[in-house]
Amino acid sequence: MSIRVSLLVIASQLLACCAIAQDGGPTRDETLAAMRRAAEYYHEQVALNGGYVYYYSLDLKTRLGEGAATPTQIWVQPPGTPTVGLAYLSAYEATGDEYYLHAATHAAEALMFGQLKSGCWMHAIDFDSKGNRSGQYRNGKGRGKNYSTFDDNSSQSALLFMMKCDQAHKFNNAKIHESAM
Repeated sequence: MSIRVSLLVIASQLLACCAIAQDGGPTRDETLAAMRRAAEYYHEQVALNGGYVYYYSLDLKTRLGEGAATPTQIWVQPPGTPTVGLAYLSAYEATGDEYYLHAATHAAEALMFGQLKSGCWMHAIDFDSKGNRSGQYRNGKGRGKNYSTFDDNSSQSALLFMMKCDQAHKFNNAKIHESAM
């Protein structure tokens, strides 16, 4: 059995429900605590170097993007890393809790690792320079292809997230700012 939607997205929906909850529903504090627990689990137990694929088995042993992901791969194509990063930024904006910005920054760092020399991204990022999905990364740690992927909203979603993360940092994180440019 796999999980399609991140726990963070589910928890963020709880926050929206909190605003319209009737008597007997969770309090705002209970909802915020549930969101934080879900985000901590997803960021600290599920993420790989700050990045995500979009299917996980309950035991986290099976990881899928558009196909099987190795233990060293994350996905750029939605609903992968940029989607999760945007959810963290939404939670940060809604709550002001710096933990969500911290988690979003880790997602941005994962995307920066896999940003191609062309400035864009492929569908996936491989942290193993000898991996089958490794590309010619800007950081010099990859090999192989240097083609930007524009189908399936891959590069576009990554760039949107990087720009929003840059904005959340008030354009003061030089590495994120450079990546978003």
